[in-house]
Amino acid sequence: MKRTILYAAAALLLGGCFKSVGYDTDVILKSWVQTESAAELKPAQGVVAYAFEADTVTWTVASYEDALNGVLTRKGTDEAGVSPVQGTAYRVDSVDMDLLLMRVGSTPVVVVAVDTENRLYGYRQQDLGENLPQLFTSVIFRPWKQMKKYVDGTWRMFNDFYVEEPDNPGGETGGETGGETGGETGGETGGDSSGSQGSGVDNRNIRR
Repeated sequence: MKRTILYAAAALLLGGCFKSVGYDTDVILKSWVQTESAAELKPAQGVVAYAFEADTVTWTVASYEDALNGVLTRKGTDEAGVSPVQGTAYRVDSVDMDLLLMRVGSTPVVVVAVDTENRLYGYRQQDLGENLPQLFTSVIFRPWKQMKKYVDGTWRMFNDFYVEEPDNPGGETGGETGGETGGETGGETGGDSSGSQGSGVDNRNIRR
């Protein structure tokens, strides 16, 4: 009898030592829009979001249409094959805005967000902690930025519909050369880990 009790106690101790580890997590997206460079952030409307059990080393978003339709493309190829988890409407009492929830089961994940009103999109890789039930993350859309792509915190942001002003409009061959080529350099820093309020770093040559 004593031996049976000892065996049972040992089993309980071992069970406590080898706790189950999982990555089932509700990724919850807050979406903001900043209409002008000095404007306050406002909740973005008409946002579509997806989460993919993938990484940004291997996968990318090739276009606005792909972002809108939840398509990742393997870098260097035309292969698309990662199933998306589309964000669904979600509300919590402590947050006064519409949220999007995506339930995933592994780490890392790629989160894609699309601002359908301004035709902007962005994506980032998100690593998840062990046994983490919820993770809040934020994205900021900045339609005032005059550039096709830039880095904002950990987000890679894109405006496929922006057309840069030519350096020499009208094809003139004389006069001054140079001038602005459309786009800001620099910007403030700071904010949360998923996209700071003023981390708009101009990087025209960022890789997808």
